Amino acid sequence: MKEYHIESYQEMYKRVTIQKENLVEFYFNNPFPVYKLNLYHQSSKSRQRTYNRIQETYLDV
Repeated sequence: MKEYHIESYQEMYKRVTIQKENLVEFYFNNPFPVYKLNLYHQSSKSRQRTYNRIQETYLDV
């Protein structure tokens, strides 16, 4: 988590998340509604790229 600059939240993250080895595979085998999705980035450039791509889909941000 250090590479994402959120290491101070590591214990909480372990406590409140359900972690899967392969989230995409799990989701396709067990679809469920997604109300919130947290995306973490290692750089502002990467974050901006993701933001731009989401904007192109017209999803709510």
